[in-house]
Amino acid sequence: MNYNKASEIYRKYKAGTATPEERALLEQAYILLAETQELPLFEKEQVKTAIWNRIAPKKPGWFSRWLPYAAAALVFAVVGAYLLYGGGITDRSAEIVNDIGPGSNRATLMLADGRMIPLREDKSGIIMGDSLVYEDGSLLGVIPGDTETSTVQLKLSTPRGGQYHVTLPDGTRVWLNSSSTLEYPNKFTGDERAVLLDGEAYFSVTKPENGKDGRKQEWPFRVLSNGQTVEVRGTEFNVSAYSDDPETKTTLVVGTVQVSFQERKKGFQETTVLKPNQQSVLHKDGVYVKTVGVTQYIGWKDGLFVFNDTDIRTALKQLGRWYDVDVEYDGNPPKTHFYGTIGRDETLATVLNILKRSGLRFRIERGGSVNKLIVQPGAIDHDDQL
Repeated sequence: MNYNKASEIYRKYKAGTATPEERALLEQAYILLAETQELPLFEKEQVKTAIWNRIAPKKPGWFSRWLPYAAAALVFAVVGAYLLYGGGITDRSAEIVNDIGPGSNRATLMLADGRMIPLREDKSGIIMGDSLVYEDGSLLGVIPGDTETSTVQLKLSTPRGGQYHVTLPDGTRVWLNSSSTLEYPNKFTGDERAVLLDGEAYFSVTKPENGKDGRKQEWPFRVLSNGQTVEVRGTEFNVSAYSDDPETKTTLVVGTVQVSFQERKKGFQETTVLKPNQQSVLHKDGVYVKTVGVTQYIGWKDGLFVFNDTDIRTALKQLGRWYDVDVEYDGNPPKTHFYGTIGRDETLATVLNILKRSGLRFRIERGGSVNKLIVQPGAIDHDDQL
């Protein structure tokens, strides 16, 4: 098998168009490689487990007899992907000297009168009602004003390196990621429940209760964020709508959501409906929908960085927000892609020492109120193709 044929199989595998025989061939090559090479710890077991579950043909035949020999030939091409997954020439003796601890439960709540309330770091969230309480029931404060007859707006904000959780007046639960703001009322009135998001949040929306007249009401829940509106009635989904990102992503976990946006070129509003494991991506030229593995996009809620063919800029932007560092590149960033899962409770140096296995080099500069992460190209500049 020549190198071009191996590259073609690899590309088809990643695109999801490989035949069962081609998938088995490539996966057998990975097993061979994993047994003979030093794959990173965070990747090796995941690769082997996933592959062993799929590798064996159900019926013996010429292909199963030929497979080990073809895999041995293909492994030379797979070495390219292996380098992408963490091998290659790495200066393992050069450890990160400076270190930065992980983010934590940090947020501020702005009341209607402009007062800022720093929320306790030993608590993970608050519950919204006539009185503000932490999730364990301890009192936070009382919303000023006549809460029986008036509706006031509140703003929950997390800094870089912060996260927090809020239960809204209707029982909807929202997890707020780093550098994000959620604006919501002290109580929902009228025909809809609407909140405003800047940044990233995971929503678990309660289903509508009976209305004041005793009948079941529609009472849609709407999230307005960065040029789009997400409408649901009872579901779980994630919205990533950072103002400094070129794309706004809505990822559906459970239920159904309707995403509406203003079509910039045509000048009118368009709507798309998502099903579980689908994601809408809004960018400057419009919107498209794709099928995704949701864990990659909601892992942060459960304390994980989940990388799956994640490019270096996207991965390091996540690190920058969580560890409160400015990311700078010494030269053009390499075409490196990351795979694997890392806990968000690790220190920055620990995470970087794992990512260094891709051939990159990092340097942390600490000074004043700004910490910098300098990314330097290593000995290898990986492309995400064989």
